[in-house]
Amino acid sequence: ALRFGKIDAAVMIERPEDPAFAHVRLADDPFCLALPADHPLAPLEEVPVAALVEERFVSVAVRTYWLPQTRLLARCRALGLAPRVVQEVGTDQLQMNLVAAGVGIGFVNASIGSMLGPDVVLRPVAGLDVVLHLDLVWRQGASSAALTNFVGEISRQAGVTPR
Repeated sequence: ALRFGKIDAAVMIERPEDPAFAHVRLADDPFCLALPADHPLAPLEEVPVAALVEERFVSVAVRTYWLPQTRLLARCRALGLAPRVVQEVGTDQLQMNLVAAGVGIGFVNASIGSMLGPDVVLRPVAGLDVVLHLDLVWRQGASSAALTNFVGEISRQAGVTPR
């Protein structure tokens, strides 16, 4: 829709690398590990990859978030980890419910932290540097007053410069 001018702008996760589009980076959302609060790894400030080898994982289905999940799994493999998925789910909420119930642990984005109850904690994983990028994207050269004002206001609030 954006490419064909049906919409003026879009907020995208993992925007296309395409010179036809300009963008403003709104946020970076790193992957981290969700664990039950009483899990033996929960007290650690950062979880070593080696500690995850025997763990059971609850994972959001690759088809749900194919690009981020593919990048995450590739980085896990590069770190020597092949997560042992015991349950695949369709939503982040179901994943967190199963983590809270002790079915397994799971990789999530840090932004989900505001939706968690006290029974689940988030921890960074050593070397896991996979980040989702959230961008406001519009067609390069588009110049309506509404779009220009919108991009300017979003940029000002985000404290960034459009590219």
